[in-house]
Amino acid sequence: MEKNKIRQTQKEKAKNKFSRKDLKKASPLDASISYKDLEESEEELEDQYEAEDENDDQNQKDISVNLDILNIELPKYPPKIKTVLLLLKGEKFRILHYGFKGYGNDKETSYFKHNVFDNFSKTASVIESYANGFYDFENPRREDFYERFKSEMLLKVNEQSTDVKNKTNRHFLSYYMRFWDGVDVKISALTFNGKPNAKTLAMTLFRIGIGKSQKLKDDFIRLDSKSLNGDCLRKTNSVLEILNEILRSSDDKTFTEDTFFANLNENNEFKNILKHLGGKNGQD
Repeated sequence: MEKNKIRQTQKEKAKNKFSRKDLKKASPLDASISYKDLEESEEELEDQYEAEDENDDQNQKDISVNLDILNIELPKYPPKIKTVLLLLKGEKFRILHYGFKGYGNDKETSYFKHNVFDNFSKTASVIESYANGFYDFENPRREDFYERFKSEMLLKVNEQSTDVKNKTNRHFLSYYMRFWDGVDVKISALTFNGKPNAKTLAMTLFRIGIGKSQKLKDDFIRLDSKSLNGDCLRKTNSVLEILNEILRSSDDKTFTEDTFFANLNENNEFKNILKHLGGKNGQD
């Protein structure tokens, strides 16, 4: 009798190991943030932001299963509810929406709910392009994503007022993205802390541009070594044609063609890529 009671207690503990809320989100592709989750007050978000480390990396066990169709691995269990994007590393980088569903055009929902899909979709598209802007001979790290973006590059620009824009940024940048190494990082860690560094921003736009277009990525690395002047690019017609196309694809108005060229030439990451111009890494 006593043994049966112990077994029953153990079963109940095992049954209640995960909350009902967790069980509803067992599938990373089907899970969704509830309305209540999206209705956190700005005060709560600000308090949480101040209490946590700026980058707030949260190391978690990378328990994963193989997803053959994408040649990537997906975590077996979803992360906490505020992790909304998952950056996967395979033959190419891929971002999946993870832990939420868009609310479409339900006009009765709040501004944040109304725009959640558009905002996270834009963030996912930009970061995925940036990630695919690394060449095979490079070894991108999670840290290469920190402080590389302006908030308006990742989110829908709302022109109503500065106050609305700031509240929007605080809301959406307080969510997390999970990297391929299993670490959750607050999206705000990916944006510049203060005024953007021009050389870094130019490099970000370069990677986004070639990450969007495999042709541009191939054309750039195949530039002849004669396009170099020491460890910098020369202003040849072929160089300017490719760089100008990359700049136009970014839709960013920060740089002119000349300032984009100049700031790239001063960036150390860019100079590392230049070492491979016309070399074996640029050949088919």
